[in-house]
Amino acid sequence: ITENNYIILGNYATCLSNTGRFDESVEEFNKLLRIKPNLAEAHNNFGNVLLKVDRVQEAIEHFKLAIKYKPNFAEAYYNMGNAMKKQGKLEDAISCYKQAIKIEQHLIDAYLNLAAVFNKLARFDETVETCKKALELEPNNATAHGHLGIGLAGAGKIDEAIKEFRIVLSAQPDDVEMHRNLGILLERQGRLREAIEEYRQALKINPNDAKVRGLLEAATTRK
Repeated sequence: ITENNYIILGNYATCLSNTGRFDESVEEFNKLLRIKPNLAEAHNNFGNVLLKVDRVQEAIEHFKLAIKYKPNFAEAYYNMGNAMKKQGKLEDAISCYKQAIKIEQHLIDAYLNLAAVFNKLARFDETVETCKKALELEPNNATAHGHLGIGLAGAGKIDEAIKEFRIVLSAQPDDVEMHRNLGILLERQGRLREAIEEYRQALKINPNDAKVRGLLEAATTRK
């Protein structure tokens, strides 16, 4: 392998990863980075491979190197955010996602993952703000509507949350989580019959969902 072959080697390493041959992919990326140690794209792609095999801290180090060699590398910030999220370092993940968005304002996945982290931290107003920005980019993005529904519910805006969950289900009728979430909110409003129907729909899709089955049994008892 010569320096002129680094693009071919990088493509080959990525193909190995895409076909599940992770050990071979790691070996090829190591070869590539010995030849071209300052190649930002290779560090970024190698980081993604390492994430897939749960070598999270090593992945972070490669994302950092990608950013070192290409400071405005939005994708590397986004990927590092995913790695930080996987480690439970949610504030660090937020910082990475925000930086990715600052560089590339149309990076929809960064908005979506940022919203998911805000929901996890119960920072629901920030969830709502983030999802609305995502929906300006992609008005029909079901994931954004789902995160928005969770944020609105957390903020006590139940009617608006129900509307968002229904939007998701109109596009993804087999989404068990959305049926469950909708059922919980309908039950909270005292609309028990409608809630039971949502739980039943969820169980038609996944009969083994113990959480939904418990909700259905409890709701049926109260009926």
